[in-house]
Amino acid sequence: MTATGRATDLVDATLRGVYRCGAARILSHHHLAAPSAIPALSGYPGVRTGLCCAVTPGFVAPRPSSTSVVVGGGCLGYSRTRPERIRVDYLVDTVLALTLAAWTDCRCVIYLPVGEELLVADAGSHDDWRRLGDVVQVFVDLLAGRLVLRHPVEIIRTDAPEVSSFLEDRLDRRRRELDAWDLTDLYSVRPSTAGRDNPPGPSRLGQYRRTIITYLPETIRELIGDRTIAHVVVAENLHQVRAVATARRITASTAPSARIDYLAHLPPPSITATNRMARADDRSAIHLLDPPDDTAAKIDRMVPVVRRFWEAVAAVHAAFSDAASHAPLDLIGDGRRMLAAAADRPQQTEREATCP
Repeated sequence: MTATGRATDLVDATLRGVYRCGAARILSHHHLAAPSAIPALSGYPGVRTGLCCAVTPGFVAPRPSSTSVVVGGGCLGYSRTRPERIRVDYLVDTVLALTLAAWTDCRCVIYLPVGEELLVADAGSHDDWRRLGDVVQVFVDLLAGRLVLRHPVEIIRTDAPEVSSFLEDRLDRRRRELDAWDLTDLYSVRPSTAGRDNPPGPSRLGQYRRTIITYLPETIRELIGDRTIAHVVVAENLHQVRAVATARRITASTAPSARIDYLAHLPPPSITATNRMARADDRSAIHLLDPPDDTAAKIDRMVPVVRRFWEAVAAVHAAFSDAASHAPLDLIGDGRRMLAAAADRPQQTEREATCP
């Protein structure tokens, strides 16, 4: 099998396991293209290995100039405010945004979506969420420090008062455009005609709207203080496809001189490849702070397609990393040590974040 064939097989096998639906049908349903069809991406290891599974039609690669920025960030909701509950999908989602920035020599924004968790959390847990944000902020900074990046990573805490207030203002400005779209199925990837049994409530829909707003070029240029930003490339996993599509429609109708492109990577699968890592039960999930022996035992239990997924992640990371070891267990072990170091650091007394 050719390298392209192996990459295509990894994409299809992973999506069939996670979503019970093949790549061709998912891409057609969401009006996406295969990254292998984009000449500008042919040299990117994330595409060659099959980790990147979809792009927006007419994809324009980010350019090493002040007008383009790569945007990424992982989900923290399942962590329940505890660092020991953070799973390895957060590592993958962060690393693949950083490696795209490294490959293109572009600036990179990583969102820490703590503010969105506060919208749906009990008030009594808010301080715990903010403390988790402190830990993850250090962790992302340590991850970025292991990669060869032309620009320092720009970490945006959405729970920072100035950032949160700014996002609420942007929500008010774009209320009409957001209200034009039904967001009930924002995180439904598989084509389906069945309605949801438990539709999201007002707080969850508010969380969805804030997430969409964070992708807009007009939002990012204010948050990082650079009004020349006109091109955003979202480098997140495929589960964000509807949120990014909504942001693209809003940008096309309100700021035609700006552009959002999407390079989607595979959602990290559970060790059995039957669910997303973020949704798997503990027996099929790897937490970054699991004891090394437990992690090694779960790696041994990985089905072949999941092992191939992690070999691909390790290869992409190695292409831009200063680390000496590049096997999947080494990469997860490095992540565990960095998260443990971040959790052991004294908590910030005054949180620093990029503000408008």
